[in-house]
Amino acid sequence: MHSLDLKKNTPSDVTTHSDSEETTPFKTTKREHGELLFYPLKGALPRVSGFEPIIDLFGSKREGHLMPSRKAISFQDLRGWHASFFLIEFDEDLADGRMRILGEMYGTLLTGALWQNMLVSETKSAILQGVDDYFRELLTGPYIGRFRGSLPFKGREHVCVDILDLPMVDDTGTPRYLMSFVREIAQRASLMRGVAAGR
Repeated sequence: MHSLDLKKNTPSDVTTHSDSEETTPFKTTKREHGELLFYPLKGALPRVSGFEPIIDLFGSKREGHLMPSRKAISFQDLRGWHASFFLIEFDEDLADGRMRILGEMYGTLLTGALWQNMLVSETKSAILQGVDDYFRELLTGPYIGRFRGSLPFKGREHVCVDILDLPMVDDTGTPRYLMSFVREIAQRASLMRGVAAGR
């Protein structure tokens, strides 16, 4: 299994894959500043460059089910990703959810748009428009989701991110949790060319 520790940076410590080795999403929705990608949970889990350790961890905790239980993944399992992580717990009817954990990187990138313990229904920022429907689609599909694009927010148009969203179940097997992980992409032009080309 890959190490989740992002402090390791030698080639032997971190496994990387080219974009051409990535799994093709079954659905892509273009957004003004990027795209939403959807991957099925049935069958083999997708290869998503940069998130291999997270997807491996997710897969190892499924125990024969489509999704792991929220309790199956501990905070210690996410070593190296704590700052890049958030967790949302949804109501049983998925009408709303609460941001239970919000990592420092999310707080920094989206200052004022996201905060600890906020409700999904409180997301008023234009950058997050439609996020509640996207989250519900991931939980009801269920699907793995991904956003690739820029952050047109508070002068951060030059900042490109890659965000992976993973659904999880509660104790009764009902999908009610989303784990989300963000990576800042250094080269905006390269990412936006990839988005435009459908990669």
